[in-house]
Formats: sequence, structure tokens, C-alpha cells
Amino acid sequence: MKRFPKSILRACCAIAGGVVLVQYREQAVMWITVGIGIVFFISAVISFIDYLALRKNSEEQVELYDAQGRKLGQRRQRRFPVVAVGCGILGSVMALSPGTFVGGLMFVLAALLIAGGAYQLFSLSLATRFARVGLVWWVLPVVILLVGMVALIKPSAIASAPLLIIGWCLMVYGVVDLIDALKICRCKKQFDKAEEISSVRGDAEQTSDDVAGQANDTVSENGPTV
Repeated sequence: MKRFPKSILRACCAIAGGVVLVQYREQAVMWITVGIGIVFFISAVISFIDYLALRKNSEEQVELYDAQGRKLGQRRQRRFPVVAVGCGILGSVMALSPGTFVGGLMFVLAALLIAGGAYQLFSLSLATRFARVGLVWWVLPVVILLVGMVALIKPSAIASAPLLIIGWCLMVYGVVDLIDALKICRCKKQFDKAEEISSVRGDAEQTSDDVAGQANDTVSENGPTV
């Protein structure tokens, strides 16, 4: 199953993130925000360096010709990277003043829970094609999905520590996703093996029927042998 390693990695990351949020939720949120800001700032710097490099070589002319064969001279033009500058400013503010974005990070984590719960339901619906899925495996992703929606729409409804609830839900999601990945992979292998055996058996029966039919045709054409 090609996506099996990705499922394992995703589950492990969710479990690790949940443990960090539960044990060190205040510090973790702060450092996650700083890390996102650094990534934004680095990507902006790379884009700006690329812009400067292309601008330096903009004196080179590109030879173009019109329909009559006349040469047209145009200079390379590169638009100023406004988006990169915006990302750089946003990343700088997030890295230097993470407290401004701590509240918003909770909504990002809630959105991840919603996406994770929806993806688990989708994976289980695909798994029903070759395996029977128990009721409990449907209930857990629904609960994760509902908690994410509540945390996103009305965070005050999940007590005074929404990040603690989100952290536990991330751990539950990771464990369930890990078990689902292992079970789905095993059931898929068994299903494929059964399909292969059934296909081979069907081909063998078809071959024997064809041979028997050819023998009967030969006997009917030549007549009975005494």
C-alpha cells in the first residue's frame, strides 16, 4: 500500500504534537509560532534574493521577431515580489512577537483536527470495500471532528484550557490513525491475496472448460471411435 508510510508518519507527528501540547502547551504554542515565523521569513528572503538575481541579469535582451521577420528588442522584466515582502514582514512579527498570534494558532490546530477527522472518515469509507469496519472506529473520528468544530467556532465551550483538549484529541487522533493504517494495510493485503487466488482459480476452471469443449468438438466432428 503506497500511502502506508505516510499514514505512519502522520500519526506519529500527531501523537508527538499532542504530547507537547498537553505537557508544555504554553511554551509549545510560543515556539510553534516562532518556528512558523522563521519559515515565513526564510522563504521571503529566498524569493527576494531570486528577484535581485534576475534583476541583475535584466540587461540581457531577448531576441523576438514579428510576423514580418523584423527583430524586436525587449528587456526581461521581473515584478517586485510584493507577496514575499508581506511574508517577510509577517514572519518577522511572528518570530519577534509570537504572543500576538498565540490565539490564532489555536484555531489553526482546531482546523487540523477537523481535517484529520474528515480524512479518517474518508479512509474508513474506502476500507469498507474490502473489510468490515467496527462501530467504534467510526465514533472516534466523529468525536475528533466535533471537538475541532467546537474549538474553532466556540472555544469557550471546551472549558478554560482549549489547547489541553486539542492536545489530547491530537494524541487520540494519532493513535487511531496509526491503528487504522495497520489494520487497513493488513486487510488490503488479505483482500488482494484472496482476489489473486480467486482469479487464478477462475482462470484454471475456464481453461479446463475450454479444453473439454474442444475435446467434445473433436469427437463430434470425427465421430465415435470403435
